[in-house]
Amino acid sequence: MLNKWWRGVMLKSQGFLLLEVVLALGVFASVGLALYALQFFLLANLQQIVARQLLIPSAIELASQLANLEPAYAETSYTDNTSSPTFDCSNSAQVKDGACSGEEYAKYMIFRWKSRLTQIRVQNVKAIVCLDDDNYATKVPSSNSANCANAGVNRVIKLLWPAHTAPGASSLEFAATGGSDNYFVVRVPK
Repeated sequence: MLNKWWRGVMLKSQGFLLLEVVLALGVFASVGLALYALQFFLLANLQQIVARQLLIPSAIELASQLANLEPAYAETSYTDNTSSPTFDCSNSAQVKDGACSGEEYAKYMIFRWKSRLTQIRVQNVKAIVCLDDDNYATKVPSSNSANCANAGVNRVIKLLWPAHTAPGASSLEFAATGGSDNYFVVRVPK
C-alpha cells in the first residue's frame, strides 16, 4: 500500500517545491555571509600586521638615534614637533660643531620621524617621545592621552594607530585596550 502511494507521488512530482528552493537559497546565503565575515576578519588582521611592520622598526631606529643625545629631550603631547623646526640640524656634524644643541637635534630627528609616519599607508598614527616612570610598559596610550607621567628617568616612544572594528561598528576608532594590538611602546636606551 505504501509502495503504491509513493509511486503515485513520484509520478505527479516534476520539479522542486518552492519551500525547497527557499531553503537552498537560505543555505547558500548563510555560507556566503560566513565567507564574507571570514574575509573581513583576515583583511583586518593583515592590515594590523602591515601597520606593525611599517611603524615598529621606525620607532626602534629613532630610539637608537636618541640614545646618546644630551640633554635628554622629551615631548609632552602628541602635537609637539609636528611643525617644521626653526633650525636645520640635517647634518650630524652640525651637532658636533655646536651649531645645533643636542635638544635641537633631537627635536629635528623627531620632526623628521613624525613627517615620515604621515607618508606611510597607515592613517591617523599618533606618536610621542615622552618621559615616563618605571611602569611605562603597562601604560597603554589612547587617542586623547599618551599616558605618560612626563616625569621620571625613562624616555619612551609610544605609537598608536587605529584599531579595526567589527562590521557595523563606527569607523576606525582608537580602541587601545589591554587586548588591542594597535600600539607599541619602546624605551630609549640610556
